Amino acid sequence: MLFSDDSQLSYWTVLGPGRTSLGNFWSEDDAFAFRQRVVAARMEQLERIKSTLTEGEYRGELNFRQNGVVVKQIIIPMMSEEEIEDVSDEQLVDGSFLIASGSCERSSDS
Repeated sequence: MLFSDDSQLSYWTVLGPGRTSLGNFWSEDDAFAFRQRVVAARMEQLERIKSTLTEGEYRGELNFRQNGVVVKQIIIPMMSEEEIEDVSDEQLVDGSFLIASGSCERSSDS
């Protein structure tokens, strides 16, 4: 089933550890600005607790905090009345026609 470009909802989400949504944005720039603030806050916290960590723990946390927050574009197809008629009974049962797609995931704005 194909959806036209004007029949979809598209937005940007900032995902944290465990792929928890931290915020949703219409603008990619806003999402990356928010991601940058989240990473900066996480890095400041790491510096405050650095003395309680071993060198290995610190390196692991450093990597996790720098790269664990990502920006992802979410595209959700919207169906027209005509497209509804094209959905088979089997697809209605398993919901496969409703799967949202993420088309762009990045951990930094470079």
